[in-house]
Amino acid sequence: MTKTPLAWRNVTHTPARTLVSTAGITFVILLMLVQLGIYAAIVNTATQVYNQLHFDIMLTSPHYVFLNSPGVFRRQRLYQALAVDGVHSAKPFYIAVPYWQNLHTRLRYKILMMAFNPSDHVFRLPDLPAQLEHLRYPDTVLIDRDTRPELGPHATGTVTELNQRQITVAGAYTLGLGFSALGALITSDQNFARIMQGYDLEQVSLGLLTVSPDAPPDEVAHRLRRLLPPDVRVLTRDELGAIEQRYWIKVAAAGVTHGSGTLIAFLVGMVILYQVLASHITNHFAEYATLKALGYPDSYISRVVVQQALMLALLGFVPALLLTFGVYALIRQTAHLLINMTLVRLVVVLTLVVVMCVASSLIALRRVKKADPAALF
Repeated sequence: MTKTPLAWRNVTHTPARTLVSTAGITFVILLMLVQLGIYAAIVNTATQVYNQLHFDIMLTSPHYVFLNSPGVFRRQRLYQALAVDGVHSAKPFYIAVPYWQNLHTRLRYKILMMAFNPSDHVFRLPDLPAQLEHLRYPDTVLIDRDTRPELGPHATGTVTELNQRQITVAGAYTLGLGFSALGALITSDQNFARIMQGYDLEQVSLGLLTVSPDAPPDEVAHRLRRLLPPDVRVLTRDELGAIEQRYWIKVAAAGVTHGSGTLIAFLVGMVILYQVLASHITNHFAEYATLKALGYPDSYISRVVVQQALMLALLGFVPALLLTFGVYALIRQTAHLLINMTLVRLVVVLTLVVVMCVASSLIALRRVKKADPAALF
């Protein structure tokens, strides 16, 4: 004798109610996937610039906060670092956030500007080496292709004001912006000094150190910490990446915001599922009491309710996943964030959904357990 799929019958008994319930659960799952995706994008873009720089060890100011606020230290520390066993090269890198003028609106926007000696070739970007010679001309810059439209025209050949100095866009590269700025520029150290109104190039933002092939970076970093004065900080790639991620996740509260968003979505999903299940139990209270009168144990009824919750969640998961791909594509196009679906994220969200279903079912089942078969007579 074939058993009646009671949970499935309950789900499909009222199609309109099921559709509304599924839509609510779909929204909850979509919200969780998007929140976790943005969180992962924040972590990934935190080191976006550093991932494209040639270095094994970074020298920074003790006051380093994150890429846009690095502080400065004296260039002399780079020369001292070169004398340490295992250090192969030490190159200065400059960072500032000047004001870029939109040619159309005349409004000014902060833009990230990075600078170095064009002979140093500090970036790994494939489209950059052929354009570095342009930076040897006065007041020239290269601009990131992902620079936001708010900054106005920025195609190659554009002449505008940067920090109230006329500059020319001599070319473009593709690196990405993340959350740090609306746009980004690369220029030479000499142009940096001009744009920043006579900036002293002896004040370095970052020191890019490479080590000899046979020298472990951790050991060289340890030697540098012992020999260099306390007015400079020595960081390996992993340590620098951890600082950047910590800033965006904790200090800038991006992690708290999107982590809280995921938690809120989880709680909202529990409420939706509880309301759906509780409503169903209320409407079919007599039927559940009848099942108990026929000898069905509470464990069977509990299993039916949990299965019903899982079916509703799975019905909502598929459209939520399809919608998420569309939202991710929109975020990549408009915000230029490195956001993609991963198997780990799918498993995490699916696990959260299962927990959400079981938890809401257990809460709703309290009413079923109180069902008295004698109330039917």
